[in-house]
Amino acid sequence: MAPEGGVELVQNETYKLDQPGPNPDRQDVPHPHQAILDPTSGFILVPDLGADLVRVYQADASNLKLTPIEPLKVTPGAGPRHGAFKTALNKTYFYLATELGNTIIGYEVVYNKNKTLSFNELFTIPTHDDNRVLADTAAAGEIMVTPDGKFLIVSSRWEYSLQIPNFDKSNSTKIVSDPLINYAIDNKTGSLKKIQEFAAGGAGPRHFSINGDGNRVAVGLQGDGRVAIIERDVRTGMLKDFVASANVEGEVNAVIFYEDYHVKRGKTVA
Repeated sequence: MAPEGGVELVQNETYKLDQPGPNPDRQDVPHPHQAILDPTSGFILVPDLGADLVRVYQADASNLKLTPIEPLKVTPGAGPRHGAFKTALNKTYFYLATELGNTIIGYEVVYNKNKTLSFNELFTIPTHDDNRVLADTAAAGEIMVTPDGKFLIVSSRWEYSLQIPNFDKSNSTKIVSDPLINYAIDNKTGSLKKIQEFAAGGAGPRHFSINGDGNRVAVGLQGDGRVAIIERDVRTGMLKDFVASANVEGEVNAVIFYEDYHVKRGKTVA
């Protein structure tokens, strides 16, 4: 056992590819991008961009061991990056953003009696849910379901498709921005309906997070070395305006809210 506050290695997984995928520049080796705990806390999913798989593990809370089971296979060349779960009306949905295919794939998750998972594909849509031609550099980034489970937001990077006023009021040069794409979720079917595209606050929104109350979105902008905070209307799900920004040295890979409810309800730091 590790000392209190310490960390020790319980298990190590090494992935290999027998051969490169359809996109050999990006799929020459495995690229696990995320580890996601399912709503039952019984399984961990790992989207692997290089292998076009979502690797699935049974998770044993008693000893922290992971047992690999049948993975979720994704369309060759799609490059699964990040995923998000949603539960409603005794159903569980899983939404997967593919970086190379620039799509959102929706699944209904089936929990089998033999402690495995099955995934029934419901739909595949472009990240923008339309037939626009994206820049060759475009790449889906983060995908997240809002705390109330009613909305889903996905980021698209390296499009450079929007412009916003400079955060520095003394600078009239506009900022080139990538978008956040905002969807409403149908609880009965798991389907998505696009309600909004909103500027992420700059280039390369690699990651974003939503605070517990759901009224703020913090975006990490890898391309601009910036964090932007966006106000969100919890009732309508709409992103409204920028309320803060900060320049950060280097490439921003992630931004996470810390909320201390013991000190004061609603105190939030990103």
